[in-house]
Amino acid sequence: MPGKHAAHAITGALLLALFLFPFLTRSVACEQRLDIYFYAGVAALLAVAAVPFVMPAGRPMGARVGWSFAFAAACVLVWLAGLFAGDVRIMCRLF
Repeated sequence: MPGKHAAHAITGALLLALFLFPFLTRSVACEQRLDIYFYAGVAALLAVAAVPFVMPAGRPMGARVGWSFAFAAACVLVWLAGLFAGDVRIMCRLF
């Protein structure tokens, strides 16, 4: 698989895993579920932002930075979509 397509495939797999993560953690208590999903999102954000830089050389640095920002923006959108679609509660109790 060429480097460009490998970067897209890796990013797509990470984003799909991030979106499905709240559906897989339904049995976890409310407070821990939000914490787990937050840290999973941070890890995914760092991973997808690093993907363009760890792929084989051949692209200019500006293109790598651009793809890194694009992947990070997509990750934030998927993160929020998974948060709401997976019914992750933000406020578990009032007091």
